[in-house]
Amino acid sequence: MEVRPVDQGTCDSCGLGADDLAPVDRVYLAPDESGELGPAETVLEVEHWCGSCRAHYPHVPAEGERRVTP
Repeated sequence: MEVRPVDQGTCDSCGLGADDLAPVDRVYLAPDESGELGPAETVLEVEHWCGSCRAHYPHVPAEGERRVTP
């Protein structure tokens, strides 16, 4: 299935209704040996996030042919 933007619906991150949803992959951060935060894991399940969540939480745009979670 191809990853496509969704115009409106419910944000998979915050749960609020939004009209600016975009497909993303969630990124978890973890401190390295010096205490600096960096990417530790990217979850390759497409979620649809609103603009506010995309502005505040680590993620990467979901692209290409992938499984889209309902």
